Amino acid sequence: MKLPRWLGNRYSLTSICFVAWMIFFDRDDIPTQWARHRQLEELKHSRDYYRQQTVLARHELDSMKTDPAVLERIAREKYLMKKEGEELFVITKDK
Repeated sequence: MKLPRWLGNRYSLTSICFVAWMIFFDRDDIPTQWARHRQLEELKHSRDYYRQQTVLARHELDSMKTDPAVLERIAREKYLMKKEGEELFVITKDK
């Protein structure tokens, strides 16, 4: 069986081996790069979410500092605080 002429050339054979090594066997092969890219995109989405949550928390903090009604509303909703003489009923949903 005779090999094609281009395959018998040592430079083309070396190039083919090099490309195969880089695609499949190298530390930074193609599947690894794809996985890292997906992980990077997930981290970017997570970063954007936490930045948005930080902005909302800062806005809520500023409104609590300036408006006592907002402070009272948040204390009642989040921390279940009540005024003297009031009764508090907590309704929970079963899952």
